[in-house]
Amino acid sequence: MRLGITGFPLLYTKSPRLHRGFLRAAARQGSYEVLPFDPLGGKPGFFRFLDGLRAKGYRGLNVTIPHKEWAYEYAVSRGGPPTLRSGFELVVVGTGGAARGALAGALAGHGLGARAKKISIWGRDAAKVKRLAKLVPASRRAGSRRSNGPVVVVWCLAPLDPPSARLIWNGIAGAREGRELYLYDLNYGDRSDATKDLCSRRRRRAGGGMLERQAAHSFALWAK
Repeated sequence: MRLGITGFPLLYTKSPRLHRGFLRAAARQGSYEVLPFDPLGGKPGFFRFLDGLRAKGYRGLNVTIPHKEWAYEYAVSRGGPPTLRSGFELVVVGTGGAARGALAGALAGHGLGARAKKISIWGRDAAKVKRLAKLVPASRRAGSRRSNGPVVVVWCLAPLDPPSARLIWNGIAGAREGRELYLYDLNYGDRSDATKDLCSRRRRRAGGGMLERQAAHSFALWAK
């Protein structure tokens, strides 16, 4: 079973250690390879690169920065995401590849986002926000009418300085005054420091655990 990860430059990825451990634990023959793709090769080149991996028999591939958005577009072009389900409002903060991945997972009924009754997108680029919002069924879009209930904020931005992160958080919280807010920062380690004081520790999680759960989930899919 040939597996791998692509991104660039892939100097600090933890995925090989995790997946090689899964292969040993499952007593499966296979490999997990580091497959960097320089973004200077462009999106068409990246699509050809992925087609080439499929032709070589690769069964599974993790994708990290800076190629998440291209990978999402590739999956859609090959018949992949997006799909559906109740409770809180999910706010996806960002419009890049990580945000697209979080949104696609929610719409497909995976993980926490499967229970979101309403979904909204926050981003600095209005055109990108509009494009992402179009992926959300009208019945699940968070409208301008005031809602009740908790809010889960999925932070998909690259690391910021703390004042910038605070400014964004205050804008999101101010528009939802009186509601409980929870924060899930997809960054982990030092990269998540900017959000650590935005809310109480009880209401905040960083992405280290997510990385391990995501790795375990993808391996389970590939090992079927």
